[in-house]
Amino acid sequence: MTSIETTDRSTEAVERVMACVRKTRANTLPMCACLRACLEEAPYRDIEAGLESLTVMKTSLQTPHVLINLLVEAGGIERTAVEEESAETADESNLDSEDQPTDWTLKTTPAGQTVLASLEPAKMIDALCASEPAEFTAAIKETLRACEQGAKLSDVNEALGGKVEADGKSVYPEYFVSKLEAAGGLEWEGCWKTTDAGLRFLRRAGA
Repeated sequence: MTSIETTDRSTEAVERVMACVRKTRANTLPMCACLRACLEEAPYRDIEAGLESLTVMKTSLQTPHVLINLLVEAGGIERTAVEEESAETADESNLDSEDQPTDWTLKTTPAGQTVLASLEPAKMIDALCASEPAEFTAAIKETLRACEQGAKLSDVNEALGGKVEADGKSVYPEYFVSKLEAAGGLEWEGCWKTTDAGLRFLRRAGA
């Protein structure tokens, strides 16, 4: 069990988890995946094994085990010890409990759930578009369309026709790719690929 009150959904608790999740950009989406994986309480081994197969985890230099531990320390995930009875000790009725092998279950806390909800890719893509001028929003949609079947940066550049200008600001296609990756709209699978969240955004936008 963590030392932090795991039933806490206060502003302070949420801010503590949010600070942990957003401290390193490369860890933000992988940490969200960790929080999502722990919404239903389950053994840590099962959760870590499932996370290792996710493409989004490749954006972080840390293992799922490390990221989960950071979230436990921040109060985003609750870790509960579960005593296991091994085959070797099952018949030893007088064995001290402290000698029993220990497993752990993981479950996202209320504060972790709040952070996860606020950082859902759909909301992040919407927020990205709302923060940009219309020309950039159009370029964001075009970038997502260009990457539906997978695309290289050169393909995105061709789709956008090179630099995009708006409000006196001129940016290269890399800008939109980077922003969409951070928002969870694109992921790297040997090429840039629009995520399920990105596809849903396009459908909602009628693009």
